[in-house]
Amino acid sequence: MERQTILLGAATAAIGQRCAGKLPSHDPHGQMCRRPWLRLGSRVTARSDSIMAPASGGQQVSTVSFVIRGFLESDADDVNRLAVAAFAEFRTAYSDWTAMVANLSKMSTLAAVGELIVAERTGRIIGAVTYVAPHRPKAAFFDGAWPIVRMLVVDPKCRGQGIGGALMLECVRRAKRDRAKVLALHSSPIMTAALALYHDMGFAHHRDGTPVFGVPTAVYVMQLQPCS
Repeated sequence: MERQTILLGAATAAIGQRCAGKLPSHDPHGQMCRRPWLRLGSRVTARSDSIMAPASGGQQVSTVSFVIRGFLESDADDVNRLAVAAFAEFRTAYSDWTAMVANLSKMSTLAAVGELIVAERTGRIIGAVTYVAPHRPKAAFFDGAWPIVRMLVVDPKCRGQGIGGALMLECVRRAKRDRAKVLALHSSPIMTAALALYHDMGFAHHRDGTPVFGVPTAVYVMQLQPCS
């Protein structure tokens, strides 16, 4: 199967920001997300529609840290457990954690309405997200013509390694594939790390949402432009 070598760094990150619309003023050099796997000289190798991302450190590496790929039915239990584990730090914020767990533990069912994407390292699922294409079923607070991101989750033991950023960039890639002008998502102010990532990528607050078990939420939108 054909393999493609990609260099990620300040230059490619700047291209990513231009595709989102413009380089944000707080990030003049376009070092998107300030994640180590986006540093100049990091090498990744992709096969087919999978993305292999490098280990952190910013140097040229030959070993693969994790792979971004499509969801398989055999991943369902692992994805569901991961979703609960990723949200566990917020358990005291929700008025009904038991009900929240019941929802989270069904994350794998999102594959029925969207494109569930996973991050895998040595056979273990360490991250997941769902991309829902334009005009696919989605909550009423989204414009039906928008593609959206649902349920970005990363293993708490694997955070800070660029996994969430890699999953989000794959959603951006698919939104551009679908010729979308925006990409939207639903999040909460309590999720400070996720919001920092979204802000660095170019997402902006669009409107407040309905609280989920007492936790405030909001809709965030990223403007997209085709790469030249």
